[in-house]
Amino acid sequence: MELDHQRQRHARVETELHGLTESIGRIATVVGLLDSFDELWTAMIPKERVDLLSLLIDQINVDEPAGKLELKMHDLTESFPTTEAQTGIES
Repeated sequence: MELDHQRQRHARVETELHGLTESIGRIATVVGLLDSFDELWTAMIPKERVDLLSLLIDQINVDEPAGKLELKMHDLTESFPTTEAQTGIES
């Protein structure tokens, strides 16, 4: 019984470790992009800029009377959202 419990615990830890490893890769990709962001932004066409921003920004809230802008960023530990470039569907 104790062995079964330890096997289940091991499986949960392995799953969490796999998720963290994937997250590290995603974060490293974003950090690499941000290191050369000015050069990258200049080289991108407007559609690519939209796709990049959609990967980073989940939601934008504007409170015009208060003069506030709030950006909710995507959780980089989760899967990236699919962009139009990946689906081939244009809006």
